[in-house]
Amino acid sequence: MTYATAIGAGAIVSTSNTLVFGRNVDAVQIPGNLTITGSVANIIVVETAKPVMHIGFRQYFRAGLPITVGTLALGWGWLRWVG
Repeated sequence: MTYATAIGAGAIVSTSNTLVFGRNVDAVQIPGNLTITGSVANIIVVETAKPVMHIGFRQYFRAGLPITVGTLALGWGWLRWVG
């Protein structure tokens, strides 16, 4: 499980840079919110936005870090409450 974290009973990770809660059937995945290169979709959005505005690594990271930390905190809280 390189660059991946699985939490919960029956959690399975099939790709890198992925956090999975639970099984694949009912999984919530949190890929690539932290950096531009964490997800192909992030790269596509940044490249598409280039003619209008420049989004650098640090600028994206300043938004991605609180989103990732908040999502992980909510997931952890949910698992503590339910589990």
